Amino acid sequence: MNNHSTPRVAPTKETLYMQLLPPELWLQIFYWGTLQSNHSRGRTLAAEFVSGKIWPPKPDTPLEVTISQTCVYFRRLAVEDKSLWTTIRLDATCRLSDIRRRIHRSTPLTLDVDIDLLFEGAPNQYPMLNAAMDLLMAESTRWRRLRVRIYVERMHLPLEPRLRLCRAPKLQSLSLKVTVIGSVDPTTLLSTPQILLNGAPALIFARLRGVALKHCRPPVHSLVTLHLDGTQYTTIPFSTFSNMLGASPNLCNLSIFGNIVERQAWTDQNIILLPNLLSLRLCSHSGFMYSSFLLGTNAPKLKYLILKGIQSDMDLERLWSGRDGRDRTFPVEHLTFIDFNLSTFAYSKLFRIFPGIVGHASLRTLHTESHLVQALLTPEGGGNETSAPPWPELQHLQLAFNQTCKSSSILPRLIELREEQCLPLAQVSLIFSPDEADELDTPSIPIHFTRSVLQQLLTTYGYAFADDQNGPHTDHDDIFLVFMTQPLNTTNFVNWALWNAGYIGGSVLARLLERHDINDYIITALVRSPEKADKLKELGVNAVVGSHSDEAFMESVASEADVVIATADADDLGAAQATLRGLKRRYEATGKAPIFIHTSGTGVLADDSAGDPASTAQDIVYSDADANQIETLPDSRLHRNVDLEIVRADKEGKTYIVLPSTIYGIATGVLVDRGIQNAHSLQVPAIVRASLIRGRAGMIGQGKNTWPDVSIIDISNLFVTLFGAIIKDPSSVGHGREGFYFGETAEHTMYEVGLAVGESMVALGKASDPTPTTFTQNEVDKFFQGSNYLGTNSRCRANRSRAIGWAPIHTKKDFLESIKKEVEILAKYPTQVHEEYFAKQSKL
Repeated sequence: MNNHSTPRVAPTKETLYMQLLPPELWLQIFYWGTLQSNHSRGRTLAAEFVSGKIWPPKPDTPLEVTISQTCVYFRRLAVEDKSLWTTIRLDATCRLSDIRRRIHRSTPLTLDVDIDLLFEGAPNQYPMLNAAMDLLMAESTRWRRLRVRIYVERMHLPLEPRLRLCRAPKLQSLSLKVTVIGSVDPTTLLSTPQILLNGAPALIFARLRGVALKHCRPPVHSLVTLHLDGTQYTTIPFSTFSNMLGASPNLCNLSIFGNIVERQAWTDQNIILLPNLLSLRLCSHSGFMYSSFLLGTNAPKLKYLILKGIQSDMDLERLWSGRDGRDRTFPVEHLTFIDFNLSTFAYSKLFRIFPGIVGHASLRTLHTESHLVQALLTPEGGGNETSAPPWPELQHLQLAFNQTCKSSSILPRLIELREEQCLPLAQVSLIFSPDEADELDTPSIPIHFTRSVLQQLLTTYGYAFADDQNGPHTDHDDIFLVFMTQPLNTTNFVNWALWNAGYIGGSVLARLLERHDINDYIITALVRSPEKADKLKELGVNAVVGSHSDEAFMESVASEADVVIATADADDLGAAQATLRGLKRRYEATGKAPIFIHTSGTGVLADDSAGDPASTAQDIVYSDADANQIETLPDSRLHRNVDLEIVRADKEGKTYIVLPSTIYGIATGVLVDRGIQNAHSLQVPAIVRASLIRGRAGMIGQGKNTWPDVSIIDISNLFVTLFGAIIKDPSSVGHGREGFYFGETAEHTMYEVGLAVGESMVALGKASDPTPTTFTQNEVDKFFQGSNYLGTNSRCRANRSRAIGWAPIHTKKDFLESIKKEVEILAKYPTQVHEEYFAKQSKL
C-alpha cells in the first residue's frame, strides 16, 4: 500500500467503498504501507514512524493530501479540491516539483506561504531553493499570508531584493524573521517602506523580528496589528521609527520587544500621534524605553497596556513628573505587569498615573512580598480607611502565587476591605504552577493560610479558585494574548466556522472582527452566493459557498473547525447533525473538544394562546439558569428537536445554545454597507408590512400576549461574551443541559407593538387611526401562512446569560422607538410577506 505500488485504475464499485472508512485510518494504512517499501524514503519514514515523529501529520498538510497516495478515491479528491493545496512550505528538504504542483493545483485561490530557511542546506541545494523562491515570488498577487524565517540572508539566497518590488494586493498577514543580513543597500536604511513597494493594501498584520525591522519594513498604512519582536540588539533612527508609526493611522495593537531606539534619541522629541491605538505591549532590556515611549506618544484611545521586564522603580521614574513637572495620566483600563519588581511607593504613583484601571494582572513577579496588594490596602494620600481607595473602578485582579501567598495573608484583608467599601472585586484569579499548587498543601511551607483556607475565603465572596495547569508562562506572544483577555492556549481555538452571515450571523461576525486578537484566528463563513464570498474575502474572512442541505459539505467544513457558531436556521435538524458529525471528527483528529454555539430561539417557549389574555401560560416565566424547568418543555415545541440533539452531543464536545427573543433594530456596519448582511429582523417587519398593506396596524387576537425582546447589538454581544467566557474559564460556563442562554432585555405585548406601528403609520400618512385592530382569519392566512405565532406567549429571564458577564444596554423604550424607523424604511419599498418564516410557525 505504498506510493509506488498503488495501481492507477478507474474507480469501481469495489474501490469506492473505501471512502466510507475514516481518513485517519487511511493515513495509518498509508504509513504502514510506506514502511514496507525498500525506497530510502520509506526506510526514513519507518524510523520516524517507530519513534512517533510522523504521527499526527504536520498541521500544515491537509489530511486528504497526506493520504492521497493510498487509493484512487483519495487521490482524485485531493487533486480536485483546490483548497487543499493553498498552504505552501519551502525549506531545505522540499522538492521543486512539489512547489510547482501546489501552485498549479491551488490556482486561482489565495496562498499561505511559509519560507523556512533557518537551515539553508548544502550549497548544491541553492539553485533549487532560488528557483523555488522565484516561483513563489511570481505568485505574490495571490499571497494571503507570508511567513519567512531566515538565519542569514546572503547573496546566494537573497530575500530583501526579491520582496522589494513584489505586489501583494491580497496579503493580509506578514511575518519576517531575519537574524543576520549579509549585504544591503545603505541608501534604503532610512526609507519606509523597504519591501512590497508595489503595494500591499490589504496588509493588516505584520510581525518583524531581528534585523527585519531594520532592512525589511513593509508598507504600514493599513496595519491594524504590528509586532516588533526580538529586536533587543537592533536599533533604528528615531526619525525612522516615528515615521513608521506615524504612517499607521489604523494601528490598534502594538507590541515592542527590545529597545528599538537609543536612549538619547527620545530627549525633547516631537510626540508620536497614535489616534486609534487600543493595546500596547512593551518589553525592554533598558528601563528608559518604558517611560520614553509612554511620554513620547499620544494614544487617546489606549485601553490595554502590558509592561514586561521592569526591574526597579527607576524604570518608570520619568512618569512620576512627565515633561512639564506634573503627573500625566493615561486612559488605560487594563494594566498587566510581567517579570517586574516594584515597590509600594511605585504602585502608589501608578494609581495616580493610571486612575481608571478596571483590570490588573501581575504575572511572574520577581519579588516575594506583595507590594501591590499592600498598596491597594493603603488609601490614596495615606489617609484613614474611610478615604477613597486606590483604583476605585478595579473589577478584575490577577496575581501570581509567589506574590501574595508565601509572605502574608493580606489578600483576604484586601477582599474584605473592598467589600466593606462597597467596591467588591468582580473576579480574583491566582496563578499557580503545578509545583506551587502542591506547596499550598505542604505543612512545611511557612505560609499564613493553606490552600483550603484560601479556597474557602474566595468561595465565600463568590470568587473562583483554579490552578494554572500550564505552569509558568514564558512565551511573550502568549502573554500578549492574556493581556488581550484571551486564554493562554488560544491556539486551541484557532479555526472558527460561522454558518451564515445573515441578520444575526452578520452582526456576530462584525463583532468578532472587532476583537483585538482577530488575527490569531482563522474565520470561515458559510454563504450561499459567490458574490458575498468575494466581498467577505476582501475583509480577511475565509468564505465558502454552499448550502445547509448539503450535509456532506457541512460535515467537511465543520471537521476543520475548532469553533462553530450556527446562526442560520434553528429548525434544520439535518444541518445540525452534519455539523455535530464534523465536530466529532475534529475531536477524534485533534483530541481537543471543539465548541459548538447553536442559535435557537425563545419560540421554543411559545404557547398557543393566540393573543387571548385569559391564557394561563402567560404566567409561566422560564429561566435559562433552571435546566430542570427547561426540560419540562414538550419535545414537540418549535426548535426543540434540534435543541435536544445538540444537548445530547455535549458528551463528545462542548455545546451551547443561544436563544434570542424578538430581535429588533436595523443592522449597520461594513457587512451591511457591502451588501453582505441582511439588515432587517423578521417578526416586527412582518407586522409592519402586513399593516401597511391593510392600511391599519394589526395584531393577533386582542394582542395581550407577551414576548421578550433584545436588540441586534445586544444579542450579537451575547454570542461574543459567551465565547469569551468559554475560552477564559470553560469549567465555569454551563454547557449541554446547562448550556441554554436566553437573549432578553425587556418584555412587550403585541398590542404595544401594534400601537407603535399605528402611530408611525399615522405620522407618515399611511393610516388615519393608530389603534391596532385584530387581523381577520383571511389576513392571517394571507400574511402569516395561517400561523398565530405572533399571538403566542414567550416569557423568560436571561439569568445565566447575565451571570457570564453579558450586560445588555437597550431597554423597552429602545424597542418601541425602533419600530418607527422600521415603518419609515419599509413604507418606501414594495411590501412582501415572510412566507418561508411563518410557514415554519404555522403548526402553532
